[in-house]
Amino acid sequence: MGMFISPNRAAVHEQPAGVAARRWRGHAQHLQNSAQVLSIGIFFSLMIIGLAAHLPATLYHGFVSHGVPAATAARISHLPPVTTLFATFLGYNPVKHLLGAHVLASLSAAQASALTGPQLLPAT
Repeated sequence: MGMFISPNRAAVHEQPAGVAARRWRGHAQHLQNSAQVLSIGIFFSLMIIGLAAHLPATLYHGFVSHGVPAATAARISHLPPVTTLFATFLGYNPVKHLLGAHVLASLSAAQASALTGPQLLPAT
């Protein structure tokens, strides 16, 4: 985007300051804003499609490998991918809430720490 917008914006600003130039700048700004919104929509759609295809199985196997019962792992691994995506963006690990105190109490301290710590869904 930077390679395209910068030279084109410079070319627009070199035009005379008449009515046509102002309209051209307005159209260029409108096109840029519309394209930015569209690209964000496409990006998140592709992210959600990719997560929906691979995340449930990955979460399920990860939970089971840390000692979470298979039924609980199956239930929480099929959350909507948007939940996991935005929890990651916000730096929030929802696993402690999703597993509940009963399941966490049945795990070893190392397993519970691995599941509820910041390394599971890192924000950075």
